[in-house]
Amino acid sequence: MSEIVIGRVSSILRYPLKSMLGEELETVAFDQRGVVGDRRYALIDDETGKVVSVKRPRWWGRMFELTGRTSGDGDAVVSFPDGETVPVGDPKLSVRLVEFFGRPVTVADGDGFVETGTLYPCAGVYADVLAEGEIRRGDPVRIID
Repeated sequence: MSEIVIGRVSSILRYPLKSMLGEELETVAFDQRGVVGDRRYALIDDETGKVVSVKRPRWWGRMFELTGRTSGDGDAVVSFPDGETVPVGDPKLSVRLVEFFGRPVTVADGDGFVETGTLYPCAGVYADVLAEGEIRRGDPVRIID
């Protein structure tokens, strides 16, 4: 088996809430499912029962105005354009989201609203997660054959 270094990790992004803006990290843990905490939560449209997605911009185009990130204690929070940050699990979040979208939504903890399998998007390429571990900015990106 040979290895060829083809570059270095320049940024690491995680999206704790599906379809919202995410957070840039220096280090991230990953397991066989991918980046730990990535897309752990999603908004569910209470009227349709479907996962909210910016693929429906008429209803959800404002998703990119919200930022999902992880607080120091590991809990996910949502930041609104007015600067207010509300933790996931706080009853106030549902009220703010209804006001923001004009439609009722629920925050669902799905422990990963991502496609299943072993391929995960990473730095614009797909990486096969071979083992649990950690990635840091500046780590080498290798092709292993």
